[in-house]
Amino acid sequence: MMKTIDKYQLFAEIQKGPVTTLYKAYQKDLDRVVLIKRLNDERSGDGELRERFRQEALILAKLNHPNIIEIFDIGDDDGVPYLVMEFINGYTLTEIINDNETIPIDIALYILNQIACGINTLHAKNYIHRDIKPDNIMISFDGIIKLGDFGFAEHIVDASGWIVGTPSYMAPELISKGMYDKKSDVFSFGVVFYELLSGKNPFYDDDKSIVFSRILGMNPISLAKSRNDITSTIARLCTLLIDKDFSKRLDLKTVIDELRTLSEGIVQDDMMSFLEEPSTYNRKIVTEESKSATVKRRNKKYIVGIPAFLILFALLFYLGFHKDSSFVEQNSMKQDRGGERDSVLNKETAIKTSMAENAIDSLRESIVKRNDDSFEAVNITDTVEEKAYTDSVIEAKSLIITTDPRAWILVSGDSVGISPVLFRLKPDQSSISIDLLTPGFPRIGREIDLSKFEGDTIHIDLWDKIGYLLVYVKPWGEIWVDNDSLDTTPLMKPILTTTGLHKLEIKHPGFERYEDTIYVSAGDTLKRFINLINSN
Repeated sequence: MMKTIDKYQLFAEIQKGPVTTLYKAYQKDLDRVVLIKRLNDERSGDGELRERFRQEALILAKLNHPNIIEIFDIGDDDGVPYLVMEFINGYTLTEIINDNETIPIDIALYILNQIACGINTLHAKNYIHRDIKPDNIMISFDGIIKLGDFGFAEHIVDASGWIVGTPSYMAPELISKGMYDKKSDVFSFGVVFYELLSGKNPFYDDDKSIVFSRILGMNPISLAKSRNDITSTIARLCTLLIDKDFSKRLDLKTVIDELRTLSEGIVQDDMMSFLEEPSTYNRKIVTEESKSATVKRRNKKYIVGIPAFLILFALLFYLGFHKDSSFVEQNSMKQDRGGERDSVLNKETAIKTSMAENAIDSLRESIVKRNDDSFEAVNITDTVEEKAYTDSVIEAKSLIITTDPRAWILVSGDSVGISPVLFRLKPDQSSISIDLLTPGFPRIGREIDLSKFEGDTIHIDLWDKIGYLLVYVKPWGEIWVDNDSLDTTPLMKPILTTTGLHKLEIKHPGFERYEDTIYVSAGDTLKRFINLINSN
């Protein structure tokens, strides 16, 4: 049977750290995937860790903000505490930085503004994060930015002088005096600011003593010198965030006002467009002439004046559904840099999102192997399509299920993980029922008669089983297909639906319901133009 904790069915171990383990789980009563963070058994007797675990939950419960990861529940599993949080399909900011030669200025400013809003909410409640870095910042496939991992967060009054966090993002006053306050979070945010736009952390080194020396005694080169499209206003803003004198650092409210002005006109759809295809993203160029802004010095302090310069050259456009969209699987947020693989005080690394590829022949990931009472990761060392598996991986009466694109797989109603998965058949099992769930796709089911099936791999191409529906409604309407509400016009992109006959309904509070029977062919787009005004 699938391992369970209370009402949560665990179907994948994401990452096991020295203190906690992260699981991907399914909450059946609310039909959703969640993230479970559980204290490791061998550390469950540590009273200080248990209290920090509880404190993390209490802090998150008080922070209701779209740019902060949400907590759903806290529980006890045979004496071991665990947290239940939202599961984010997306990327870590580290992965965004590493996978792109440069980040467009407009996208970077949008991301930074969202991060600053999340941190500011934390500070407004008199809490500090103490480990702000790209690994702890998530960007969902929907373009939403979330601040995560509050394992080191504390109330400002209770913050100790212990050096905690990740070395190359630590503030100078923490290193030299053991002092930490809100402006220390601002410094860490400034380092993220610099790294996002330049592609590198200005203080990083494998040797922590060199890192500390750089933070205390080195001023990074101006961002304006690292890229020719970075304005002096943006570069100066970053410089004011990482000033070694914490009293001179900008407060977050000022930063947010400035970033909001600089990123004006950049919306969530733009973020989604960039994530969908970075190489073809239609950039909105920031120039010095676009907006009037002034950053002044007053005595020995810097203040930010009128917001900086921005011009919009690109026309907003809506992307159609991209066939190669990835279904992104959340993984642990671990540090890729060798010297910082472990934070000070052996802090476990937090949520990371793996950049999962759609192409099955390139997958070299862990998949879930089902047992009677436990589960374990099985590493595929060769591609699925080649079926080059060893006897230790493929045992008798086992079946590999692959899909394109990747999908969350349920077999006979039980979740077995994200494709590809290795599923152990029951003795004399003659058939299985498979349901496939993928963001943006309708639920697709398939019955497999094993008596007529040869081989050890089932590959299901979801693209062969779906078509597209594009509906134009005057004035507007809610689109219902087979009694399910799917969207409201005007549509940003065609609706995916399974092939075959469907019942189409258009609902509007001021008009009679429109009904029709439609047929959707595989790969085709069915268009319907419906005028509710003339039909009454």
